[in-house]
Amino acid sequence: MVNGKSSASSGDVQPLFAAPTNLTATPGDGQLELSWDNPNNSNITRYQISGDGGSSFDDISGSDASTTGYTVTGLSDGTAYTFQIRAANATNFNAGQAAVVTATLPLDAPANLTATAADTEVLLSWDDPGNGTITGYEVSSNGGTTFTAISGSDASTTSHTVTGLTNDTEYTLALRAVNAVSNGTSATVSATPMLSVLSAPSNLSATVGDSE
Repeated sequence: MVNGKSSASSGDVQPLFAAPTNLTATPGDGQLELSWDNPNNSNITRYQISGDGGSSFDDISGSDASTTGYTVTGLSDGTAYTFQIRAANATNFNAGQAAVVTATLPLDAPANLTATAADTEVLLSWDDPGNGTITGYEVSSNGGTTFTAISGSDASTTSHTVTGLTNDTEYTLALRAVNAVSNGTSATVSATPMLSVLSAPSNLSATVGDSE
């Protein structure tokens, strides 16, 4: 007893658990799949997660000593996230040190990308993704090896004409959305610019007259 209060011996208090090792985050569509190594510590009773820099932690439902992964859902593409994972025992007081991981969900590839070929140029068109985080688009005429920003493009842009191409040459054109934290997944389409074929004159007729 200390001042009328019972005190636990040092052997009664669990030490802080070490931070989970090899914490990784694999981006998906609106989600991040977190995974870490199994510490093989049977004293762990659950894991906890924080998405606010460690100010607060929530229990991962159903987690226990053998848990080595958790999928965070309901996230926004084109956004960077930082999560912390820690092991815990019977009380939050005995929660362990946290491991930290940061990952960015890429912007989706432009949907329904089409190409209309013309003389030395190709008109690209795509659907409006309705994602206000997009700050512009980038285009590639070499299949995505290098990209060039589309001047003046923004979240509402849905078409662009690629110029300066060589007629009768097939191009693999790639398009992606970008913002401050993400180069989005690209969509590709092939097209061959060419001179327009002139239609044959219609209703061609000849009038025979006297020769001089």
